[in-house]
Amino acid sequence: MEAYKKILFFLTFLLLTIFGISNCSKDNFSAVSNQNSGGDNAAGGGATTTTGGGTCSLSQVLVPINVIFVVDRSGSNAIESQDEGTEQCTNPNLTGCAPPTDPTLTFRGGSIQAFFNANQANTNFSWGFLVFSGQSATSYIQNGTQAAFGNATQMQNAITTFYADTDQDATPYLAALNSAQDAISNDPGLYLAGNQAPLYEIIFISDGYPTDALSSENPVTVDLTEIKNAITNISNLAPGRIFLSAVYYGTIDDPNAANTLQNMATTGGGQFVNADTGSSTSSISIDDLITVPIGDCP
Repeated sequence: MEAYKKILFFLTFLLLTIFGISNCSKDNFSAVSNQNSGGDNAAGGGATTTTGGGTCSLSQVLVPINVIFVVDRSGSNAIESQDEGTEQCTNPNLTGCAPPTDPTLTFRGGSIQAFFNANQANTNFSWGFLVFSGQSATSYIQNGTQAAFGNATQMQNAITTFYADTDQDATPYLAALNSAQDAISNDPGLYLAGNQAPLYEIIFISDGYPTDALSSENPVTVDLTEIKNAITNISNLAPGRIFLSAVYYGTIDDPNAANTLQNMATTGGGQFVNADTGSSTSSISIDDLITVPIGDCP
């Protein structure tokens, strides 16, 4: 009888051990979306990308990936400004003046260059680069006169042009979004299917609110419906394959700009980062802004 009890105890212990290990060893991956992070490295430094149900390395994704940067070139990047970046400070000692947000292009150009350096050898990548200021947007990569996606050589040339260009004037979001839509609409890959159909990753980077989408100037009120409609029109070109992520950066907090960009990321199914560029080491990890649907990771 004593031997039977020992055997029963041993079997019970063995079963509990097996089921306990099984339950504790299940992988638990969860997607992170619409991050709102501060600090010098606002988006972290991991080389992973968010999926619909987990994470994977960008190097594991084999489908075509078309990345297009849509970058603010407004005057508040280079000069002291007031009224949420819309007016130049005539007197630097004036109360309410904000320091320039990225005068040496370290934050914008440095973050883009780092991401490009890490991925330029990936043959499934194509590249786009738009900038916006004043009342219009300009594509550094073109097919004829149209905004387009290009190869790694064209992207490096675009980055070089970005560093040589000038920050000035306003922040026309709608013009920028319309140019991004043109680039995607003109891409031959838009009409491909299966594993040949590219994912489109729009990385929208700005330090100010949209000056061409206001329902009121005093007080400043952004027409979020107009912005949302513009993003929805882009997404509808290839549902489930186009994602817009957004970055707000600055030396002061501009709630109109930050809230607008966060809403844009939500509408575009992407990620959002709020970054403080008050430090000379400020940067973001673009990898953390890339969204890949579940099923496109091995």
